[in-house]
Amino acid sequence: MRICYWNNIASPYLVERLNTIQARGNLEVVGLFNKWTNSHRSWKVEPDDLAFAHRFAPDNPLAVRRWLIDQDVDLLISIYSKRQQLVTLPLVIPRIPTILRVLPTYDTWVERTRSKELAKHALFRAVRGFKVPGPDGERLVRRYSRTGQIWRVPQTVPIDLFTPGPAQAAPRDRPLQLGYVGRLIPQKGVQDMLDALADPNLPESVLRVAGDGPMGDALPARVGSCTVERVGYLQRPEVPDFLRSLDVLLFPTHGDPFGLVVEESIATGLPVVSSSAAGDIASRVTERGVGVVYPWGDVAALTAAIATVADEGRRRSMAARTLEVRSELGHDRYAAAVEQMARDVLGG
Repeated sequence: MRICYWNNIASPYLVERLNTIQARGNLEVVGLFNKWTNSHRSWKVEPDDLAFAHRFAPDNPLAVRRWLIDQDVDLLISIYSKRQQLVTLPLVIPRIPTILRVLPTYDTWVERTRSKELAKHALFRAVRGFKVPGPDGERLVRRYSRTGQIWRVPQTVPIDLFTPGPAQAAPRDRPLQLGYVGRLIPQKGVQDMLDALADPNLPESVLRVAGDGPMGDALPARVGSCTVERVGYLQRPEVPDFLRSLDVLLFPTHGDPFGLVVEESIATGLPVVSSSAAGDIASRVTERGVGVVYPWGDVAALTAAIATVADEGRRRSMAARTLEVRSELGHDRYAAAVEQMARDVLGG
């Protein structure tokens, strides 16, 4: 069976997962991308990193349809949020079974228009089904389609790369090491994080900030009893060592469809403090017992959450839970779920 995954860009996270599917040998993968990357993304992905056939989508919707048919694609998995997909997919669906990848969205990030909503209602009713990572995606699907089949496919990380290290092994006579990984923009809740850490009742700590963006140059050197260190943007191979140097990850977003740094941190043995505005965050963090989730934008609640993980006993208990659940986070689980989805749709 040959599947085509149509995404906006060739992100390192998607490339890793599709490489895993290709390597397992149960499905043949073809990648289709609107462009190589976005201007605000600093990650590096090279064509040689892709272990599967791939190309850029033609601008002409009929050319995309013709190419998919010529490639003998049995199943198409596609995003739907970009105009190129919204225009082209209605031409493809009658010929090729199509699954939409659906992640929850937030008004803080996404501009909603009447035309987009109408297009989604029509598209969601026409496709074969939906690929979601968890319950938040399912709820979004049911806003537009009451009957379409839904498959849960986890968002995963390379757990052989993100492994626990000595920083998680024993208590140390040093300030609490907090970390942030992500773009330095208001929508990520960076100011909330700084305001929370300014609380005089929190213990001494160090906040290490990895990422780039317009807020980077304005980061203070210290807030309250917290020293702020900016380490700059980290490429993918550099992230595991950074996480292993920490005690806790802070993820104060105002609206992320998912946020894979949470899974990367859990795989590395780190408890997580996250806002509630991240896809499926309750099932990923709270239900697993690996951190604290607070109402997004609530600085006082974020301060309280940091105080909770500053307690060594609670933090070590959460860290122990990460070691119990990290096996759930690997790419083989993603590949197996996609393989099952393909069998359900195509038979065999």
